[in-house]
Amino acid sequence: MKNLLMVVTHYAPLNISGTLRAVKFSQDLPDFGWNVHVLRPVRYLKILYPDQSRPIPDGVIIHTVPHFAPSEFLPALVGRMGINPLWIVMPDAMRFWYLFAVRKGIQVVEKHRIDAIFCTVPQYTGALVAAEIARRTSIPFVYDVRDSWNREPELHPMPTAWHQRRNLAMERRVVKISSTVTTVRQALVSQYQQDYPNANVRQISHGFDPSDIPSADYIPHLGELHLIHLGTIYRGSNNRHPDTVFHAIRNLIDRSEIPQDKVHIAFVGNAVDAVSSLVNRFELTDSVQYIPQQPYLTAVQKMLTANVLLMIERTNSIPNKFYEYLATGLPTLILSDNAEIQQIVTGYTDNSYVLSPNDTTAIESALLDMYRNPRLNSKLQAYRARFSRRGQAEQLATLLDELTV
Repeated sequence: MKNLLMVVTHYAPLNISGTLRAVKFSQDLPDFGWNVHVLRPVRYLKILYPDQSRPIPDGVIIHTVPHFAPSEFLPALVGRMGINPLWIVMPDAMRFWYLFAVRKGIQVVEKHRIDAIFCTVPQYTGALVAAEIARRTSIPFVYDVRDSWNREPELHPMPTAWHQRRNLAMERRVVKISSTVTTVRQALVSQYQQDYPNANVRQISHGFDPSDIPSADYIPHLGELHLIHLGTIYRGSNNRHPDTVFHAIRNLIDRSEIPQDKVHIAFVGNAVDAVSSLVNRFELTDSVQYIPQQPYLTAVQKMLTANVLLMIERTNSIPNKFYEYLATGLPTLILSDNAEIQQIVTGYTDNSYVLSPNDTTAIESALLDMYRNPRLNSKLQAYRARFSRRGQAEQLATLLDELTV
């Protein structure tokens, strides 16, 4: 067995989507010849809903490092000046973890005979830590990008051009030290190949764990329209706002194509502050339910009670829930202009739609079809075989084996 050091700023049991990729890799890699050591902060910037349904996988060895959050002391220094502390601390709020983490990481490498290093981002400070450990120990380093550090300002905004240059320089150094860059999206593969012609860039997509996400045996609530949206919708951000969905549903109700008492929309996660005014505007108060953020497996069970799963993503990101939604086989309405999402849905489903987030007319037609002709995905077996997390862990193990021959 070989030994991998996984450098992460977020890990189980923290209940946020950013932990899933690291947790599932560390769960499955031992089956492909790699023991996993995880280097993470002893506590997080913000502890959100510790989730015991997402335990630390058996056999994973955790190494913790102190972390001091800028929110704890910088506001006292810069608050009067009206400056966001994160304008000073780059690349992100985990920056004060760096020195402690590098020192600890080198100790772990030497004590446990680490063969390779893996880091998945965001948060981007983790990549700086992993790169510096790799530089000082001369062992292979895989830099894994879920969301782009510098190429998608809607995901990682920069306050000034100077901040942009500094962040570009930091990532340039990380890529130079890395042995391979892996990304979850083909568009990012192309972008990194263009920006870094000498880099070895590969895609290992997101996916789902079959032991977490069962396939649906039937369509629930026939004769009704039960939509469920999983995840946070941020107030003040247009990215995931369901305005066009509400508009489409209001139009269908007003034309008597779907009775209002047959429409049910549930938002699982933090959404009430962001969407309540829209609910009132479209007179859907009696149709909308807000469910607080749930433990991961509880949220999965909620998902299986829908007959339409709803995803809205106006950025180029492909979130975890996209793959998890499709793994159920239930009808899924995806509002996104991402071509890769369209390609996957077209190739692996026959009961779901990918539409422009702003095309209210098309959304109406899709919802009406899902209401009148509910059906499970007949291509589900091929989808579940292609996007299993275990298969992705095997891809990563194969890459690590190549780098450590």
